[in-house]
Amino acid sequence: MLYDLSTVKLSERCFDENYINDNSIEIQDNMFFVTLPTTKVRVGLRLLDGYGEKEFNEVATGYEETRVTSTLSAFIEVVGEICDRKEIKNFIDNMPAKDSKYIRSIYPKLVPNIELKEDFTCTRCFHQKEMEVPLTAEFFWPR
Repeated sequence: MLYDLSTVKLSERCFDENYINDNSIEIQDNMFFVTLPTTKVRVGLRLLDGYGEKEFNEVATGYEETRVTSTLSAFIEVVGEICDRKEIKNFIDNMPAKDSKYIRSIYPKLVPNIELKEDFTCTRCFHQKEMEVPLTAEFFWPR
């Protein structure tokens, strides 16, 4: 199967002024600030880079509750005026579920991303399915 990179779809709402304004997102000091719907607390979200993702993946193991709080801890940098990691962790541990869900739903929309899915049709049985393009060495060096 060949994949045409010129047809790639970009997810880049972080650059969409209408999306930013419609969701009352403020951008300051390389962070996205949002106000949580239940507690009305303003939090600063920092996009994870490769190092942050690697560190997060090493730490985020265990039960689902731990994974959710670890995820939030990975990218929440500021809560109100608080920057202390222990206080932020305490806030996250006691955050209402609605606020947690809000952050987890808005964060992926702020991360620039490439959609690597394409419709695939089997040439033998004509079964159709949307598939994600595998990023293996063969993607970069096809046979």
